[in-house]
Amino acid sequence: MRKHHLTKHSDPVEFMDAFFPIQNPYDANAFSFAQITTYTNLKASVANAGKGGTCYQDFKPFTVKEIRQHLGLYVLNGLNPSPQLSQKFRTQGNDFVAFHMGQNAARKHRHFRAFLTLQDPRKDPPERKKSPLFKVSRLVKWLNFISQSAVDLGITLSVDEQTLGMQGRHPDKARITFKKEGDGFLVDVICDNGYTYSCYFRMEPAPTKYTNAGLSPLHARVLWLFDQLRDNYHRVFMDNLYLSAKFCRSAYSHNRKVLIAGVTRKSGRGLPSSVVQEEKINKSDQLKVKGTVKAAVLKGDPMCPDLLAVSVYDTKPVHFLTMVAERIEWITKERKVYNPLTNTTEIVKFLRLNVNDDYNNDMGHVDVADQLRNQYRFDHWKRNYKWWWSVLLWALGVLTVNAYVFYKTVMEEERVPKKEWLTHYQFREAIAMAWIQMDEPTIKERRNMNTQKTTTANMNTPTTSTKRSSPPTTGGYSRRQTKKQKETPTPRTRLQSSQSVKPAVAPPLHDSTIMAQHGPYSNRLNRFFDHFPEEPSGKRPKCALHRYASGLEERKNIVACMYCKIHLCVRCFATFHTEPDLLMAKKRIGNELQAIHEASKDQKEARNSVKKRI
Repeated sequence: MRKHHLTKHSDPVEFMDAFFPIQNPYDANAFSFAQITTYTNLKASVANAGKGGTCYQDFKPFTVKEIRQHLGLYVLNGLNPSPQLSQKFRTQGNDFVAFHMGQNAARKHRHFRAFLTLQDPRKDPPERKKSPLFKVSRLVKWLNFISQSAVDLGITLSVDEQTLGMQGRHPDKARITFKKEGDGFLVDVICDNGYTYSCYFRMEPAPTKYTNAGLSPLHARVLWLFDQLRDNYHRVFMDNLYLSAKFCRSAYSHNRKVLIAGVTRKSGRGLPSSVVQEEKINKSDQLKVKGTVKAAVLKGDPMCPDLLAVSVYDTKPVHFLTMVAERIEWITKERKVYNPLTNTTEIVKFLRLNVNDDYNNDMGHVDVADQLRNQYRFDHWKRNYKWWWSVLLWALGVLTVNAYVFYKTVMEEERVPKKEWLTHYQFREAIAMAWIQMDEPTIKERRNMNTQKTTTANMNTPTTSTKRSSPPTTGGYSRRQTKKQKETPTPRTRLQSSQSVKPAVAPPLHDSTIMAQHGPYSNRLNRFFDHFPEEPSGKRPKCALHRYASGLEERKNIVACMYCKIHLCVRCFATFHTEPDLLMAKKRIGNELQAIHEASKDQKEARNSVKKRI
């Protein structure tokens, strides 16, 4: 966020630019719009296109903005699909596209489809078996790099495959009958709440580091995904394609000590015979065994501690292998069910095994990413006969979804009300319109405008000493802006703005604000927020915890929390952000302060008595 200057006031284009940059800020030779433009013009030059050439004699070199416009056209097509993209260039199709892309847009788009390339055309392609993704390798490497650089993952993750549909012919094309996408390519991914963290294509050779150790190519690819993790003891859920007792041992033997869990097949996966349940065909037999639970725990293997095998008979037997379950128990769940007798919706309680419930809640991270990507997919009604175009559109969709998930995280951490968040449609619409717009402001100009908006919003936002100031509603995140709010504010001098902006005031510290589940200090123990000390505001700030504990005023070594905005002394700052039970801390600190106060009072009385005697 600091590197790309992203705040709650940043436009969606700024979030997208962090994942799909115009100029790569990390490496000038890495993936970017500028690099795509260079390689596309080089390919046209190698093909002898242009005036006096042998093909496309009306070709003119692309600019970075033109490449950006044509890719923005696909983003727009996901929101407003057309049978053919050429229909959007007509005035009857889309006036905005026709105006900003000009009269020759259809011809330019044919050149874009013919010469677009993501790899240097001057390089000789390697052997296909060694590098099958050569044409898009830069994009895939960049996707893995930027996705891993942007976030810190949570505890629970999921691993599954994503599908890339392709109608053309290719030696590595897979026959896919179990997904609606159809035949194409499969890629193994690791996701967290819809955010695709890392990917490994199945058409690529499996890592020899793990295949030489006796693992299958599937498990070798997943262990490579585990290599990308930065923390230990993640809990990763997966389906029965991946899970086996041998793989559980390999995952825990990994450097990151990964704990895996999920459903498994009953044969050939290391499941003990004592927990295997056979499926009953007869209805009466099914009712007799329904709810039957069998379990076994692996003991004595230090490289696979407490591996739990569980089977439960629901509508049919389901078998689990898990390294994350601490106990086995039935938990009570609720579901809304329509009652035709009362013509109302009623809440019905039922039981579910906790192992099954954990799997249902934490297995869907990849499914959320698939849903967000396919909700406004770019290739509606389009046939992809070029295999690398399917990879390009898939990667562009993944980067867009990652930018949107990142945007929502920023809004949540900045405590912006959800009603002021942009929807997924509005987020993509803002990106498409900005990319297609002829006179699009640069990222630097957008940041300057957002800075002015922030300053104006802070000056217009009233603050009180008893209530946290509400977030400004004139920033780039708001979707309920009036015309007056959208106008560019008049610039102010630095002196005027610094005198006019009032510092944010923290809510008072008392029992109700501390104990409230969603109160102003509910995130004081959350280390994902920036609880760092900064210079206090005000003339003579006092420690809020001292006043809360004993009513005394402490004015020495006072700092302010960057996130909570509360004034504390250095000692109480650590207590406030590490002590789970502040009521106990209040009692302890109060007793200490009272003892110190009484001791100082006794010393003062002793000094006064000595003075009187003298």
